[in-house]
Amino acid sequence: MLYLIVAIILLIVLSPVAYILYAEHMDRQNDRAEELRFRAMNPAERQEALEAARRDLVQAHRYLDRMYRLWRGYKWGYRHNPYFGRYAVAGREHSRAHARVKRFERIVAESTAS
Repeated sequence: MLYLIVAIILLIVLSPVAYILYAEHMDRQNDRAEELRFRAMNPAERQEALEAARRDLVQAHRYLDRMYRLWRGYKWGYRHNPYFGRYAVAGREHSRAHARVKRFERIVAESTAS
């Protein structure tokens, strides 16, 4: 009976951890595939994709700024703030868009240097 209780507790604790690790693995795999697609483009397409990534970064930054203002403007404290989850997601999307632009700029710089 004790082993069953321990197994259930471990399952409850390890399931979210496993999901987070799997999600990070899939993000890395998708980033690698996107990088390979970007490397396969010709220079004009690369420039267009880089400009599109920069536009996405600007849009993500605006959304992050808007969510920050909503999050900070909520007057009943952080525990009951309905914007906390949106602000966290906006921060993650902004950091992913920033990393995407940096990765694309690095690839463009490598291709022009060689």
